[in-house]
Amino acid sequence: MKIFDTSSLIAIFSEANCPQVLENCIDRNYKLNITDTVYNELKSNKKTFKKFKKYEEHFNVLIPDEEHVNKLLKRYPNLHRGEVGVICSGLKKDNDGKKYICIVDDGGARNFCENENINMAGLIGFLKWQKDNNDLTQKECEKIYDGLKKSGFRIKEDLLKELIK
Repeated sequence: MKIFDTSSLIAIFSEANCPQVLENCIDRNYKLNITDTVYNELKSNKKTFKKFKKYEEHFNVLIPDEEHVNKLLKRYPNLHRGEVGVICSGLKKDNDGKKYICIVDDGGARNFCENENINMAGLIGFLKWQKDNNDLTQKECEKIYDGLKKSGFRIKEDLLKELIK
């Protein structure tokens, strides 16, 4: 089960232009999830939402516990509502004994996940995992690398280069 934050999906659809990574998950029968906040954020980005619509039927929209979300937002004001919703949804899946991975890229959210032992990967980790499983070819990884390099997606160069090694 994958739970995506908005930035990862924007990068997949609009910056790296690699929706095949979602198709790879669908082919492997992974459950794809977003939160209601992420859905609304995607909806406000017309270009990305148009591309997302093709895959929407494969996504389950999770509604995280609002009280839990607000509690975390108050305690960690540097985190955004979308990220916190993804984190809360991951914690709920964990409490239910289900396997999940939260796909988040914001540094604060990643640090929080690491500190709280929440199963998490960033976009590059998610892409590398697909490459390691032979779901992405070297040529596809190079195309994704070029797209992300040219985009406004903020990522450290050494981490991005991991994708094409």
